[in-house]
Amino acid sequence: MTEQPVSVLFVCLGNICRSTMAEGVFRNIAQKPPYKGLISKVDSCGTAAYHVGDPPDSRTMATLEDHGITDYYHAGQITPSRSTRIADQ
Repeated sequence: MTEQPVSVLFVCLGNICRSTMAEGVFRNIAQKPPYKGLISKVDSCGTAAYHVGDPPDSRTMATLEDHGITDYYHAGQITPSRSTRIADQ
């Protein structure tokens, strides 16, 4: 049986710290064997519109960079109902 790729959605309040950190780390891991090809989409969003369009918190980016993740870019977004429907549950 062939594994179907899954979509992953990380959610937190403002989408500039926790969920963006999780997205950045997970994207990095998902690009490497044995996970490469098993993840079709990784995204993150917030439940409140406090930081829509804002970049991740500088501490989030510094932590990602400290762990070798230097190619991550994101702008805060609120949870659209469509995102939760397309993410695998």
